[in-house]
Amino acid sequence: MWRNRKHRVGAFLDDGSEIEGSYTCNGTVMLDAKLRGEITARDTLIIGDHGVVEATVRATSVVVRGKIVGNVTASESVELKATARVTGDVEAPRIVMEAGAVLDGRLAPGARLPSARSLAAQLSIARGTVETAYQLLAGEGYIMARGAAGTLVAPALDRKLLTSGVPRVAPAAVSIRTHASRRSLCSAAPSLTPAV
Repeated sequence: MWRNRKHRVGAFLDDGSEIEGSYTCNGTVMLDAKLRGEITARDTLIIGDHGVVEATVRATSVVVRGKIVGNVTASESVELKATARVTGDVEAPRIVMEAGAVLDGRLAPGARLPSARSLAAQLSIARGTVETAYQLLAGEGYIMARGAAGTLVAPALDRKLLTSGVPRVAPAAVSIRTHASRRSLCSAAPSLTPAV
C-alpha cells in the first residue's frame, strides 16, 4: 500500500516528539507526536494512536486514531477510527466514525449524516429506531432529508430564536456528542443542541 507514491508516508513524527506553533506539510504525514498550535496538510494527515493534537487542523483528508482538541476541517474526508477522541468541530464532505470513536463538537451546516442503515449497523440497533430519531430531528428543524442526496444538518437558523426559547427553524450548526460504541439510541445517538 505504501509503495504507491500518492499513499506513501512522506513524514513520520514519533511519540517522543513535541511541536509547538504552526506546522505545514505536503504528502501523507503520520503524526504520533504531541502538537500544539496549528497544522495544515496539503494531503492526508494521520493522527496515530499516541498522537495528541491541541490545534486547529486543516487537511485534504484526516485519519484520527489518537486525540485532537480543536477544530478539524478537511476538503475531502475525516475518518475517526475506534480509538479516536475528538473535542472540537468537524467539517468535511465525508465523515466516517468507527464504533468506539468519540466526537464532542459540532457538525457544520450542510454536513451529511450517515444513512439510517449505516448508523444502525454502527450502533447495533434497529434501523427503524434511527429513522424515528431522524424524523424527530427533521420535525424540529435540525436536519433535512434530501432523498438520494442523504440527510444533512440543516443550513440556517435565525440567531434570535436561540435566545428567545425553543428554535422553530434549522440551526446554523449542530452540537454533537456521540460515543459510537453504545448499544441504545438514547445513549448513542448524537445529542443535538443548537450551536451559538
